[in-house]
Amino acid sequence: MVSFIAGAAYEFYCHHVNSDLSATPQVEKAHGAFVERIIEGTAERIRTDIENRRIAPLDAGETARALILMSEGFLNQKFGREPRRDWRPAADTLATIWLRALYGVAEPRAS
Repeated sequence: MVSFIAGAAYEFYCHHVNSDLSATPQVEKAHGAFVERIIEGTAERIRTDIENRRIAPLDAGETARALILMSEGFLNQKFGREPRRDWRPAADTLATIWLRALYGVAEPRAS
């Protein structure tokens, strides 16, 4: 599931945002707002999982910002404006990092 979500995000990012990222200040502003919404949503999910004792206490906002910006930079560096490549290895790498950083596991737990 995590890999699927990461793959969908990659498809959107590389083919709708990154290709025009430096086109205009308006696009850059929209991209920044988009990233902030993702960070805020991620922080909220981290807070919920802290409250439910799935994640050890930490600064949810800063952790979300670090993970999102790391992921964006990684995807940008890995794929940039290159032709399509298989996104699954990158998605698996990011999923492993996120799961280990937040939950201390390498694979998602069954809900």
